[in-house]
Amino acid sequence: MITSNTKLYCIFGNPVEHSLSPIIHNACFKRYSIDAKYIAFQTQNIKPAIEAMRSLNILGASITLPFKTEVLKYVDKLDEFSSKSGAANTLKNENGKIFAYNTDGLGSLNSITESGIDLNNSNILIIGYGGSCKSILSSLLEFSENIWITGRNIDKAKSTVRENIKFIEPGKLQDIINNFNLIINTTPIGMTPNIDSIPIPENLILSSHTVFDIVYSPYTTKLLDIAQKKGCKIISGMDMLVNQAILQFKIWTNEIVPEKEFILDEIKKYQHTEF
Repeated sequence: MITSNTKLYCIFGNPVEHSLSPIIHNACFKRYSIDAKYIAFQTQNIKPAIEAMRSLNILGASITLPFKTEVLKYVDKLDEFSSKSGAANTLKNENGKIFAYNTDGLGSLNSITESGIDLNNSNILIIGYGGSCKSILSSLLEFSENIWITGRNIDKAKSTVRENIKFIEPGKLQDIINNFNLIINTTPIGMTPNIDSIPIPENLILSSHTVFDIVYSPYTTKLLDIAQKKGCKIISGMDMLVNQAILQFKIWTNEIVPEKEFILDEIKKYQHTEF
């Protein structure tokens, strides 16, 4: 039951119909007996969404595509990770002051390390240059000095390049693809409903690669399906989604860290599937 005492949380993005965040956070609120509800809002403009967050006393928000970078213009304070990466995926409303956090970077890092990958001095290729790329970069730079970025919009991709980050045009990937042991897709390419798309040509995926796709709908994207068939180790975006959501929930509740298996079980029940 929703009452005047029910705390409100939400996700802002476009699109959001695929989002599993309401399933995750509402299940956690119920598990820990917190009188709160989490709602998905699709918006064309993030500025009025943040204004609504203040005026309606929405206590927390997830930020997804395409607003992870732009949202920083409208908040009051940034944490270390959102400041360093230039992107945020989590907001907390404290008495009308909006604080920005980034749990994507650490969430992705946890997913990689939990899979058994040693990031120290890894050779990494990141596909994409948006907010998710920037978040992941901020964590990976602690471990590797050999990170390359590629993307279809060459000018935007080049703008992400800085110390220890290099850029390669998609058409020249063939020349250095053997150098990488980890490939990370940070674009929405392959996401439902466009599930037959892949962000790089199939012939560039080698058995020596670990392939991490941050897209989680579908659970096994075409990129991951091809990689798995070639003998690659794969990391699903579902794992990153859950890891970053755990960190979000802790920020909002100040102390509660949900169990990862509980969240995965809730998602399985919702989707009537097994991973």
